[in-house]
Amino acid sequence: MPKFLMNELHRPVSRDILENGKGNKKVLGMESQLSRAASIMTLRISYNSYPIFETQGDRMRFRYMRFWIESAHKKMHWKLPTLLRIAMDVLDDTLDEGCCFHERLSRGEIIICNNSCVAHARDSFKDLEGDKPRHLVRAWMQVQKVDLLKPSNHQQPTTEVVESCKTTKKEERAAKAA
Repeated sequence: MPKFLMNELHRPVSRDILENGKGNKKVLGMESQLSRAASIMTLRISYNSYPIFETQGDRMRFRYMRFWIESAHKKMHWKLPTLLRIAMDVLDDTLDEGCCFHERLSRGEIIICNNSCVAHARDSFKDLEGDKPRHLVRAWMQVQKVDLLKPSNHQQPTTEVVESCKTTKKEERAAKAA
């Protein structure tokens, strides 16, 4: 991708706000509908900006959901910048052509990926007639910071994380005993 298009992926881009529910619960004595008022939503969307692709030293982060970027621009009545649109088109084409996993998972199979490093999506899903409906479970895991781009660390994260946890547990027990 040309550098001038990569710049579009490295600058903060506004995304729409995704919230569950209808916004009619009381939060701290206030109606949560207030946070969904048009004037407040425009502020919230304008602050919900971050790069699609960024690197910090040896670390990288990839956050891309075109739908939410385009949705934010529509709600804000902003024209999607031409270079950003072109950069996202090139990115979409590159991701479509790249190494993709196109398999149907069998019962009990899972895929685990780091949302910040792996571009991913899934096709729509329909339960087969006569089968039990699928049961979706989503889990979030907190992972220690690891330099994924350094080849020397590829075999070490598990050991480092385990040792770090052991040290923390020993410190907790010592603090409780004191």
